Amino acid sequence: MQAQYTIDEHNFERQYLLAKMLAPLSLQALQKVPLTQGAAILDVACGIGETSRLLHKHFENVSVTGADLDNSLVQAARAQTPPGLAVNFVAADASYLPFNDNSFDMVFSRYLLMHVPEAAVILREMKRVCKPGGIVFAQEPDISSSTCYPHSWAYDKIVEYFNALFVDGLVGRKLPALFSNAELRNINHSTGVAFEVADNSLRRMYTLTGEALEDALLSKRIATRQEYTAWVNELKRVEHDTGTVHLTHPVVAVWGVK
Repeated sequence: MQAQYTIDEHNFERQYLLAKMLAPLSLQALQKVPLTQGAAILDVACGIGETSRLLHKHFENVSVTGADLDNSLVQAARAQTPPGLAVNFVAADASYLPFNDNSFDMVFSRYLLMHVPEAAVILREMKRVCKPGGIVFAQEPDISSSTCYPHSWAYDKIVEYFNALFVDGLVGRKLPALFSNAELRNINHSTGVAFEVADNSLRRMYTLTGEALEDALLSKRIATRQEYTAWVNELKRVEHDTGTVHLTHPVVAVWGVK
């Protein structure tokens, strides 16, 4: 089973800005996760390694393995990781992880399940490679809103277009049920949003995301060329409007014990 990934990730700036937005929300959840020193962590769908390095920095004396289906992203992750850091990267399909059963103390994913047709299959595979008593962790969006003030119609379109393109942009609200069905124990959760006032990193990230979705939106006839161009131009206008504030969709983290 392959993830149905619709975003062109050749521009790494988008991933950096997304990681910047999500880091505080991930840390908000991770600070509640008990993990012993020396733990082995697997970061599934690691992209360019921002999450893998975040996990290594947050937890004490751990080793992290990042896995991603896209080998070009794996190569970029390796190139951006300082030598000597206990972080390594492999190319791997999340539905067929190349690891033995019970290999990791924590199996982590962020913004992966929104792209797959069978989230339960991926979650079972994450559970398989997790040690008994270890932690399975997933963080996903619930793209039910995207708000800016002053209002812009382009941010209403973010919700419409994202949910039309992604396999399940509302998977965040489903995580507790998915974890329960996977028979994980001691299920916990953390939910947050990002609110941008002075900075424009979020607004810039949405402009870059709009540009990265061009081929998908047009090829699937979700938007015409005229509609797409108007949308991206409005995203750019909002990005450069220093008086605009932005509130993201909810981001949900759920974790449980195997």
